[in-house]
Formats: sequence, structure tokens, C-alpha cells
Amino acid sequence: MLKLSKAKDLLTLSDESIGSIARTVGISDERYFMRLFKQYEKLTPSEYRKAYHRIQLNKE
Repeated sequence: MLKLSKAKDLLTLSDESIGSIARTVGISDERYFMRLFKQYEKLTPSEYRKAYHRIQLNKE
């Protein structure tokens, strides 16, 4: 859960690739990271990133 929390921060604050973020939080397999992320967040990492940016644009 801690790794996924850090990944969510990185997804919203940086433009790093999904694979790079997975490795940064300590998960070497990008496909496993994406499956795990979707299992807990009900969104893929890309969908999560897009949703966050959409919220930010609406606030301004």
C-alpha cells in the first residue's frame, strides 16, 4: 500500500513513464505494477493520471 501511495504521488506530480515510476517504488515488473494498481485503485495508472489532471484543470 505504501508503494502504491508513492506511485500515486509520482503519477500526479511528474511526467515519468509508468515503467519508470514502477521501478522507482520498487516494483521491477511494469505489468505486475499495472495489475496491482488497478486492483486497488480500480483505474489503470494512465487513467489515474488523466483523471487527476482533469480535476486540476477544473479548479482553475
